[in-house]
Amino acid sequence: VFYWIGPARSWAWTITATAITAVPLPPAPQVEALVAAHQAAIQQDLADPLAATDTPGDRLFAAVLQPVLPRLRPGAPVVVVPDGALHRINFETLPVPSPTRHYWIDDVVLQMAPSLAMLQRAPAAPRAPAALLLVGNPV
Repeated sequence: VFYWIGPARSWAWTITATAITAVPLPPAPQVEALVAAHQAAIQQDLADPLAATDTPGDRLFAAVLQPVLPRLRPGAPVVVVPDGALHRINFETLPVPSPTRHYWIDDVVLQMAPSLAMLQRAPAAPRAPAALLLVGNPV
């Protein structure tokens, strides 16, 4: 899932072996406010995201994850490439508002990848000569 958070409209692209699908998301100011509210609830209020309903975490889940869920298989590996304020959250700890509240990490195998924009700013890594050091414990 690749996110792009824009000032007027944001997008999430789901890329699978069979399709690339884009879904619109709320604009950056709304996403940033949801992220800040979710962080405040956890860090300052020390609130348990699963203890109550209609929390900032629930609203954040509905805004940025709910639109892409139909394209993700439960239990499947998911790579998230966040953008903007989404870099400041742990997607795996967002509450899933289902009949049995749980964290999203219970539904997927999640990996985070840096934004593609970071690759543009990174200097080219120096190439080391091809070498291999192998250490083992033979029987």
